[in-house]
Amino acid sequence: MKPRAFIYVDGFNLYHRKLQGTVHRWLNPMLLCAALVQDCSIEGTRYFTAQTSARPGHPYAPAKQQIYFRALRTIPNLTIHLGQFKTRPRSMPLASNPSQCVTVLRTDEKGSDVNLATALLVDGWKDRYDTAVVVSKDTDLRAPIAAVRDELGKKVIVVLPMSNGGQGLLPADSFRHIRATHLQAAQFPETLTDAIGIFRRPRGWGV
Repeated sequence: MKPRAFIYVDGFNLYHRKLQGTVHRWLNPMLLCAALVQDCSIEGTRYFTAQTSARPGHPYAPAKQQIYFRALRTIPNLTIHLGQFKTRPRSMPLASNPSQCVTVLRTDEKGSDVNLATALLVDGWKDRYDTAVVVSKDTDLRAPIAAVRDELGKKVIVVLPMSNGGQGLLPADSFRHIRATHLQAAQFPETLTDAIGIFRRPRGWGV
């Protein structure tokens, strides 16, 4: 029998490291991981992110994200875990003149890394997997990954949102790298159907 695996996707990290501005945003993360970790039986997928809001230059971002959430929910045994974005004014130095500061609006994602770490530990403690597949390069996950391996005796595979390198970032048993060919092969169909009806991938999210 193949070892049982649970997938933990850091959606914000994956998007900004590998998907933003590409034609691969209509990504099925379970299909991606199934191709990268073929020696495991995937029992479930947890997707961690935050709900975005309209921003200058990106007025339709929330609507497109909701369409993507609909696509994710068509994946069996996938759950979406939401943190939140917080926007606040912050004084920062100019790159051209570090002695001069300007006030900018900075948006940070809060909660996703903590939510992922908590689920990773709880699922391991409840023996829901033999192998945890973590899709992220966030070094804030070093301690929970180490605890899963050292205290719970589970295996951890880290899927890095880059083509190569980064193996020293997290204390995993092994690493996989995401390449463009993997993304292309793991796209949702252009149209999907859920309980609400038929919907299509957002414009610009595919070839």
